[in-house]
Amino acid sequence: LHFLTAVVRHYSADGQPPVLVGNSLGALVALHGAASMATTGVVALSPVGFVHARGLTLAARVTPLVTLPITTGLVPPFAARLIAHRALSRLMVHRPRAARVALAAYADQFRTRADLRRVLAAVGRVSQEMVLAPPPALDIECPVLVVWGERDRLLPATAAAPVAALFPHGSCEVLPGVGHCPQMESPETIGRMSVDFIRMNLDGPHQATS
Repeated sequence: LHFLTAVVRHYSADGQPPVLVGNSLGALVALHGAASMATTGVVALSPVGFVHARGLTLAARVTPLVTLPITTGLVPPFAARLIAHRALSRLMVHRPRAARVALAAYADQFRTRADLRRVLAAVGRVSQEMVLAPPPALDIECPVLVVWGERDRLLPATAAAPVAALFPHGSCEVLPGVGHCPQMESPETIGRMSVDFIRMNLDGPHQATS
């Protein structure tokens, strides 16, 4: 949270704390930030750490076994890139064509074997810490908008209302026909919802930080 703390301080310089916006792990980081420092609100898109699909829990347990043949050279980088792109297309979004640019940029991280080791090591740590750990208990007083994609394959959309109910000023929206990363598939919708949320919760000049 050191980086987020610096960001919040920077955007609070005018006396108005920012609204934090994040997706998945970024949403969980934003929620942790709101629990530990002054923020005006949080827009949490499919936050990880609370409820997970059974497949994601299983994947977290077998991640070390899956990544071993890739990082040791048994799977060449070009094949790993292809696997990553196909997996991301299915898991992160519901309509890959609507997010093809973002998906291609994400899969482009897998250029060399060193890249594979770095990214997959991070995936392993995150999956162990976030998916298998108990749900976080967060004391958040600012407004929280929880947004979920109805077609999320990683985190069930039925979690939207229960997660929002964890916060005194929580509310939720479920977007039809959208997957785990709604900002990729429906950026205009997410932008409009975020701006509306900011306007509702800020008096005077305002800003959002993602």
